[in-house]
Amino acid sequence: MPVSTVSEALPISPLPSGGPPSVQPVKPLWSRYLSSTRILFSRCLLVVLAGMLLFTASSWSSAHPLGSALLLTAGLLLTGVAAAGRLWCSLYIAGFKDRRLVADGPYSVCRHPLYFFSLLGAVGAAAASGTITLPLVITGLFLLGYQPVMAAEEAKLEKLFGAEHQVYQKKVPRLLPDWRLLAHAPAWNSNPTVFFRHATAVIWFPAAAGVVALLPFLQAWLNLPVLVKIP
Repeated sequence: MPVSTVSEALPISPLPSGGPPSVQPVKPLWSRYLSSTRILFSRCLLVVLAGMLLFTASSWSSAHPLGSALLLTAGLLLTGVAAAGRLWCSLYIAGFKDRRLVADGPYSVCRHPLYFFSLLGAVGAAAASGTITLPLVITGLFLLGYQPVMAAEEAKLEKLFGAEHQVYQKKVPRLLPDWRLLAHAPAWNSNPTVFFRHATAVIWFPAAAGVVALLPFLQAWLNLPVLVKIP
């Protein structure tokens, strides 16, 4: 096999000591594909779940109306926290993605705060259904689908920032925040155009919770059959 073909298949980086080159592991194809299509994956997942919800109902809605109402309230609260959290992240990352290693504000407590707050928003929207099952399913699917995404992004930052990112990675947890590490920047500049785009996107979390809460009324209006009741 020609040398050029090998170098294209397996990235090679020379050792500083002048020894033999080290072959960097190639990520599985499914992992690279999922990390590049995460937005499409998330939207398709939401469409599928919304379609399923049209034919399901909460088993608590009639037997435990208070519990169902509390879940709806908790869901709306979580979507509000998610929207505020993503705005907080955007304030720090807008205009600086891949240009500098941001390690202040939300990025001081976990390495992927945008995904953490997105998870809160997705779980909150699911909780608006008045069930516990759906938030648990959403959490499992999110963690399964976004682990390779986070790993791919960290590998990219490793190439861009080297030792600086290695220190950051050892200190700060990946997804679950450690609030003891919280460090605010004394002053910060961000890109207003990028921040505005992010600000308009966060409305989808409370909007999704509202749509989920309205689904039982839509079922009754369209006279759709309830095929499954979930707790």
